[in-house]
Amino acid sequence: MTLEQILNELHRAWVNEKKSPTLLDAKPDIVECVLEQIKEMENNIQSQNEFSLKINIHQLEVERIRFVLTSYLRSRLEKLQKHFGYFLRQHEAGITTKLSIKELQFAQTISTDTYDHLDQSALKHMPAVIKSIDLLSKVPPPNLEKYVFASVKESVDNLIVDPETDDKVADAIDMKAGEQYLIRYKLIESLVDNGQVHLV
Repeated sequence: MTLEQILNELHRAWVNEKKSPTLLDAKPDIVECVLEQIKEMENNIQSQNEFSLKINIHQLEVERIRFVLTSYLRSRLEKLQKHFGYFLRQHEAGITTKLSIKELQFAQTISTDTYDHLDQSALKHMPAVIKSIDLLSKVPPPNLEKYVFASVKESVDNLIVDPETDDKVADAIDMKAGEQYLIRYKLIESLVDNGQVHLV
């Protein structure tokens, strides 16, 4: 992959992650590649002895790439902190997890720390019945019913948009490449995962 392709992948992952109500597939390979590229670019800049417009532009580009990368990672961590119980339950149930190894460790740490805090501050003073409550089940799941803007990259035929109608006739639409929609995320989650639809 060229640097331009890696940066395009990072940008697409960043926008999708920012707009999605839940975690998307982790991109650890892209993150590692971008980190290596940032280090290499910074080394090249530092090896230059002269100050010029070209060096300043390269430094701005490095800062722009770093911003996109940190914003992408921050978005993932915010969702993970907010819904750690949901993602840990999915992992324990064997459902396909969208966490990297480090994110899974982070979620487990959050869970342990939260339980320890609650135990020390409140649960130790309460009856045993309350202590046996499964705290992971009390963490709310992401809102997959949230409406998002989606741009269609590959045409999709017969997407069911209202399976719960009273007349039991499912409403379906054909999404053509290049069109944009305001639609519930739950309906296009698999399309976002496989790249047929991008969030905007």
